[in-house]
Amino acid sequence: MFLHDSDMEADIGSAWHRATGLFKVIEGGEFGWRSGWANWPEYYPDRLGSLASTGRGSPTGITIYNHYAFPARYHRAIFTADWSEGRIIAVQVDTLDRGKVRAEDFVVGTPMNVTDVEVGPDGAIYFCCGGRGTEGGIYRVRWQGKIPEAVRNLGEGIAKAIRQPQLYSAYSRQAVAIIKREIGEAWDEQVLGVAFSEENPARYRTQALDLMQLLGPIPTPEILVELSKTPNDQVRSKAARLMALHANEPTALARLRELLADESSEVRLASCEALVRSGKACEPSEIRPLLLSDSREERFLGRRLLMNIPSNQWRNFLTESNSKVVIQSALALVHRDRDPTTCAQVMDHLMRVSKGFVSDADFLDLLRTMQVALHVSGAKGNDYPEIGSFVSQEFPTGNSTINGELVRLATFAQVDLVADAVAYLKTDATMSDRMLIAMHLPMLPHEWTSSERMATLQFLEGCLEDQTGGSFALYVMKTSESLSKFLTEREALQILDLGEKYTNAAMAALYKLPEQLSPEQIDKLKRLDSAIDQGGLESDVYKRLKTGITAVLSMQADESAMEHLRERWRKSPDRRATIALAMSQRPDEANWDYLVRSMGVLDLFAVGDVCGCLLKIEAATEDPEAVRQVILQGCKLVEAGQDPSPVLKLLEYWTATSTTSLLESNPQKPDVAESSDIAVSDVTESDPRKSEIAETESASQTTLTAEAKLSPIAAWQNWYASKYPDAPSAVLANETADPRWSLDFIEQFLNGEQGRQGSSERGQQMYAKARCNACHKMNGVGGGYGPDLTSVNKRFTRIETLESILFPSHVISDQYATKKVLTTDGEVFTGIVVKTAKGLAVRVNENKEFVIAEDQIQEVQSSRTSVMPAGLLDTLSPSEIRDLMVYLGYVPAEKLAQEKPAAVRR
Repeated sequence: MFLHDSDMEADIGSAWHRATGLFKVIEGGEFGWRSGWANWPEYYPDRLGSLASTGRGSPTGITIYNHYAFPARYHRAIFTADWSEGRIIAVQVDTLDRGKVRAEDFVVGTPMNVTDVEVGPDGAIYFCCGGRGTEGGIYRVRWQGKIPEAVRNLGEGIAKAIRQPQLYSAYSRQAVAIIKREIGEAWDEQVLGVAFSEENPARYRTQALDLMQLLGPIPTPEILVELSKTPNDQVRSKAARLMALHANEPTALARLRELLADESSEVRLASCEALVRSGKACEPSEIRPLLLSDSREERFLGRRLLMNIPSNQWRNFLTESNSKVVIQSALALVHRDRDPTTCAQVMDHLMRVSKGFVSDADFLDLLRTMQVALHVSGAKGNDYPEIGSFVSQEFPTGNSTINGELVRLATFAQVDLVADAVAYLKTDATMSDRMLIAMHLPMLPHEWTSSERMATLQFLEGCLEDQTGGSFALYVMKTSESLSKFLTEREALQILDLGEKYTNAAMAALYKLPEQLSPEQIDKLKRLDSAIDQGGLESDVYKRLKTGITAVLSMQADESAMEHLRERWRKSPDRRATIALAMSQRPDEANWDYLVRSMGVLDLFAVGDVCGCLLKIEAATEDPEAVRQVILQGCKLVEAGQDPSPVLKLLEYWTATSTTSLLESNPQKPDVAESSDIAVSDVTESDPRKSEIAETESASQTTLTAEAKLSPIAAWQNWYASKYPDAPSAVLANETADPRWSLDFIEQFLNGEQGRQGSSERGQQMYAKARCNACHKMNGVGGGYGPDLTSVNKRFTRIETLESILFPSHVISDQYATKKVLTTDGEVFTGIVVKTAKGLAVRVNENKEFVIAEDQIQEVQSSRTSVMPAGLLDTLSPSEIRDLMVYLGYVPAEKLAQEKPAAVRR
């Protein structure tokens, strides 16, 4: 069995990142899959490694090619589908030797979001595409060359069954079942004859065994034992695997134990797996050679076999002089017997081995075995004081991998390595290896000096300069926070002076500040906030620091702190939701207008606080759009299953109208019922037509029946429609236009690994592809029919802009509101209306304008439909939308790689 495992893209750049790789699953296998930075490194002896790394990708399907229709180079190749990279990879795996695995891109497309791959009866590769709202399809890849007749013609009778391709597919199983029926009674003798004939190729003989296992006669232990003595490695290996089904038979068990010493590694592995699967015990002397094998898989299975034997029969392995035998048997022992006494004995023998010569590879295994022994025994750090001197003596070495494992041990045993480790951070070891060391340092016992702490914080900030996964910055932040726990107030202020450079440390330093700051300290925070609130500093680390500064300044009694937040609100649309929440802690008239204007961008968790604050201020708005945004927040709360009471109270406070009176009047405006799925609710239990009403609501949502009650929010929607008939409806943006990409999907993509950075140059091309330039100027280029988008990111948040693109009729500026002009001739013109000396000018689009004389106008009506067309993003892929957002200033541009000066080892 083979599998193609995806990586965790968020961990790219870290020592615990697992690259996308191909694995062979063996009996009792452990691959070290864990969460976060607990992932086991590739080199751990108690896990199995990958056969090949395939780089970045998202595996979705896998198959093995056992057909004749492709050239021989692809026979028995593994074909695996990669969704995110748009490719199918062909991998040749002849052995478990990673160095001999050959992988190549077989099919590549842009786009080609392949979801599965399979071999068809004709020998062609079939694959399908789609997923996440993308266009799907089924495609075929076939060989157009001439297939030799000797290859294409499968023959007749038993030969046709033996040469039948893709045996384990449904179509092939059906085909060989028909062949068996046609052959009749002669089947058993013929298929057995193929298996035993030394003249047949190995693939024919192994397929004969598969056919016997599938259709009969089931190969007996005697047959398998006999076949296991053939000179051919593949046939012996196949026989050993099938003998696992007969391990209770003495002859089969005895032969499997003999095969542990076979000259072929393939056969030894097959017999090991068979014995592990059966749970049968062997003699320790039969297993010992496996512990010395160069094959990682043989050593792994050898330990599994040892664990099936009472440990008192092989504990003497610990006393041997061969370090590899000691380490491998010790690892098996601590996995089998987890009591403290056993683990103490293991530690004693491992310490003895460590004093002699041990290769780097064996030393890594030794360190890992120590870790396992300490962990499974429940030992405490001070139970083994000798670990302290051992680790202090070894660290640092010239091998960065060994250094990482030494620091893990030091953390458990609470050994102070900080001084040496801080010096090690300045070496030319890889960033990921040094980062792993740094992450352990806050957990070591040490009296930190300011210079040590600043050097470590400086290193952590430098780690973020490289291209890394999304979660990497969070690990840096957590480590910086841990290092900063013991900062003095003076050190915290020093770090804030360098906050633009040490952002994570500055975030942690905020917690060390007094509750009320001095004017000088407030000015320090204001300067830092202004410095990091600018273009090019949009990463999450800066967002977190700006949020922290906002929280601290909002608690200050000094009015200059709040005035600074108001200034940032005006200049930074992306911060308005956060700043509004901070302002809600101070209900006064100076903040009132900011709070009202922020209502549309608030997160749901903040709606209650802001509404509560506005209720404490003696002021009410007469702006229809402000009232509409409050109603929309109520709709979102109901849609999320939350209580809309804060919204209802604010609406009542502003309008001097009670919700109860609206429910009693029940105007039932059709506008709401047509566009809101929350307008109907609370059907009475006693109504005999309850189910019929529910079905009607679900099917159409177009009318309010007399038997149904309006929900409170729906009542306010109806009130709004009656009060402001010309304004956009107070309903949530719906997807009746059926856009290809939803707002949630786009936001999820932009917040993910592939959406964090993009190209402004490609974004400019997407600006034209989506036809934005037809109506909107950007940096002086484009049409002037719509608003200038040059600094749109300074006026609206990203979500607001995306919502305007996806649902252009949901929010229409007064300046660009459309109207319908009906003429006396019965014609209807819809567009932006401007009064001129000659009459009304109706701008239908950027290139067309009609002037209608006053005496030809019969009526002018308001229109709730924007002249901006919907579906403008439908022609773009998610990555193209990302680049468009880069061009508009909402997503950072990707950084070009810069050559770094070579590190100097001293």
